[in-house]
Amino acid sequence: MIGRSLRTVYSRNTLFWEGLKILGTILALICTNVALGFDRQDLETVLNGGDCVGCDLSDAQLHKRNLSRLDLSSSNFSGADLSNANLRDAVLRNANLSFADLSGANLRRTSLEGADLTNARLFFAFALDCNCRGLRFNASNLAGARFTGADLSGADFEEAVLIRVDFSYSDLSRASFRNTYLGKFVVHNVWLDSVDFEGAKLVEANFSLANLSGMNLANQNLQGADFRGANLGAVNLVRANLLGAKLDGAIVLGADLTNAIVDDDLRQKLDTRRNFQTAWEFRRN
Repeated sequence: MIGRSLRTVYSRNTLFWEGLKILGTILALICTNVALGFDRQDLETVLNGGDCVGCDLSDAQLHKRNLSRLDLSSSNFSGADLSNANLRDAVLRNANLSFADLSGANLRRTSLEGADLTNARLFFAFALDCNCRGLRFNASNLAGARFTGADLSGADFEEAVLIRVDFSYSDLSRASFRNTYLGKFVVHNVWLDSVDFEGAKLVEANFSLANLSGMNLANQNLQGADFRGANLGAVNLVRANLLGAKLDGAIVLGADLTNAIVDDDLRQKLDTRRNFQTAWEFRRN
């Protein structure tokens, strides 16, 4: 009887511990999937050069991967590492790239229309001629990025960091730069129709050859900004700080510089303009 009882207890203990092992294995698998975030099969498809529409690649490690020409529309790349990845000619329409790292990524001619890049990192990203219409770059860091020739119409850059970003020859019509830091950014020969710069920091910005006609730049700090050859027709520059600004060859017909802050050299140059037909007065430095 005692032996039988001991065998019964041993059997029950064995089953208990085996059950715990199985439960532990299940929990480990669940935790692994949660930690990784991405779908393993989706990741394998992309790494093998296959299109992956609507895939889950959140938090995936895709550093320096070649994803050029892939269709990745509506996929989730939130938190993914895409630094130095090749996304040239790829399709990422309506993709979720929030909190993703795209530093140094090749986005040339990439279709990103409707994508979400809030809080993303795009340090020195190469996005020439990309289709970036309506993108959300809110609170993203794009320092040193190049968007030459890109379509950024309707893009939202609110509270983004855009130090030394090159927007030359791009379309920024209807874009929002509210409360954005734009130190030394370049908008050479850019279409800027209906752009919102309210609260933006524009010190030493390069607006050369840009069309700023009708824009509201009142109360802006434009110290050292380059407006050479730009169209400033009917621009509101009331109380703007233009100390050290360059206006050689700029069209200023109809601009309002009431109470604008300028240095003596600039004031004298503007005084000689016979076609400057707006009422304004300057406050000396």
